[in-house]
Amino acid sequence: MVEYFPLPGSSLQDVDTPALLIDLPKFEQNMNKVADFYRDREAKIRPHIKGHKCPEIAHLQLDAGGTVGGVCAAKLGEAEAMVHGGIRQVLIFNQITTAPKMRRLTALARHADISVAVDDPGNVDELSEAAQAAGVTVGACVEVDVGLDRCGVDPGQPAVDLARRVAGAPGLRFDGLLGYEGSMPYLDFEERTLKTRERIQRLLDSREMVEAAGMHCNIVGGGGTNTWNITGTLPGVTEVQPGRYIIADLLYEPLGDFEVSLKVLATVVSRPRKGLAVIDVGHKAIHLNFSAHSPREKFPYLPSDFDGFPKVESPQGARFTSLDSEHGRLHVEGDAEQLRRGDKIVLLTAYEGTPVNQHDYYVGVRDGTVETVWEITAGRKYR
Repeated sequence: MVEYFPLPGSSLQDVDTPALLIDLPKFEQNMNKVADFYRDREAKIRPHIKGHKCPEIAHLQLDAGGTVGGVCAAKLGEAEAMVHGGIRQVLIFNQITTAPKMRRLTALARHADISVAVDDPGNVDELSEAAQAAGVTVGACVEVDVGLDRCGVDPGQPAVDLARRVAGAPGLRFDGLLGYEGSMPYLDFEERTLKTRERIQRLLDSREMVEAAGMHCNIVGGGGTNTWNITGTLPGVTEVQPGRYIIADLLYEPLGDFEVSLKVLATVVSRPRKGLAVIDVGHKAIHLNFSAHSPREKFPYLPSDFDGFPKVESPQGARFTSLDSEHGRLHVEGDAEQLRRGDKIVLLTAYEGTPVNQHDYYVGVRDGTVETVWEITAGRKYR
């Protein structure tokens, strides 16, 4: 079956729905803001592709400058999609632990510079055996738990011990240290800065001990979208790995750094009565952000009226009341009461991860006209 693709040059109003849109001017503004910030800094960015999952976007990020020359991925399948899309340097910020994945990893290492995260001596030995059997070299970074309480060895001597294990393992190349400080749920920039410094210092202290033991760290990396302009300013950090900044979503809008450039186009399919419009976008196509139902102290920067639903960008006077799997219900008043069956509306995403993972391509739009279509080749890559 031939997939439907809108033709570049066509009007946005002619695009069939649901469709995943990228507002190209806002997308470019987000991309260039981060690239310009890091262009002349010692630390550089390694764009994380787990949010956008698209090689074309990755190439644009690398071409914009201020990068290490490669990208970061969360899953091996994402890394494969990037390499097949022409990206030649990928850091997988995750542990590769099963035998089938190790065979895929070493096969991929024949075609690109691949690094992975490690936090266990047994895993180091397994990766070493797999790399030797395949006759390749795989980079390995020791992941340090700097406070997220997820993956990673403890800072300090445990990091040194594992780095020594990697450095002595045939088929592996010790690349350095990784430490994700986690999302900083603080609107106040000073609060985010203090917490980031506290956590990243554990990584920097570990680096000092590792290098004192005779092993050089080419990579000392961490960071995310809400610490994009903090982590990379700390002396000793070589790279930051923000991902969601490039397309952004409503969860990051309150921080004020980036524009929401990822949108979903919907069509009104029913106007059963006054005050109600039903659209052809449900939670499969756009997602309900459950952060709204988390303890408010976990996300104190969110507006009090954030309910987890997408926002209707246009027309004014429409808001979600529910999301089913295939339909969305909107309460409409004012200008939105004029909506009729067949009308198009634009939605802002409350969380970018799910719609990107569900759609097959982006429709890049400028001034109401389709300019480009980008395939999401790393979508649904869970392994």
